[in-house]
Amino acid sequence: MPLYSRWYVILPSLIMIALIIFASRIFVVEPFKISSVSMLPNYKPGQYVFIRKDKASRKSLYGQPIEDASPSSNTNLISRGDVILFIPNDGDEPYIKRVIGIGGDRIKFSNNRFEISHCIDNVCSQIKIQRELIDDSYELPSNNYNSDQQTASRIRETIEMVSYDTLYFNHSFRPSCGVEECKTFTVPKGFVFVLGDNRDNSKDSRYTGSIPIENILGTAL
Repeated sequence: MPLYSRWYVILPSLIMIALIIFASRIFVVEPFKISSVSMLPNYKPGQYVFIRKDKASRKSLYGQPIEDASPSSNTNLISRGDVILFIPNDGDEPYIKRVIGIGGDRIKFSNNRFEISHCIDNVCSQIKIQRELIDDSYELPSNNYNSDQQTASRIRETIEMVSYDTLYFNHSFRPSCGVEECKTFTVPKGFVFVLGDNRDNSKDSRYTGSIPIENILGTAL
């Protein structure tokens, strides 16, 4: 028998391959399955995305943390516009959302719009946000939960050279945040503020608060 077909060669090779795969999923990149409509139109339910681990603050495997949270040195690596996988403040299952604010930001919501200013020692500078209407009749999927809306406006949003599409319900007087949440949020140092791209159908920082950097499991490619 050829050497490569003998069990004492095949078995160690398979073990080595398995170890490489597991190590890659923990430290390099890992697939994650989208389970909700909160990131439409950019990420659809059932779609797989690859999560980079180089910006992660906690090691994880199959979307679950495998170590305790610890102070992170990655605070400055997360930028506005990044899509992150993280453990939410009120649950154990990981969420995927888009970073809108970083530590020191003040985010003011008013109906379907928000403004961002970054403040250092009470000196604030405005962050430029561009919006462009792409489609005012985007067809929503039937599983667009908590909604009787059939269409939405697709708006391209650009923050600091990062562009992505967002959805807002059509023919609705419902604002993009609840009555009490339509206010100004201040993002503490070491935290990020996240929103779903499907703005009127997302449980995000408007309702659960800013996310600690220590909860971040990685960023989407």
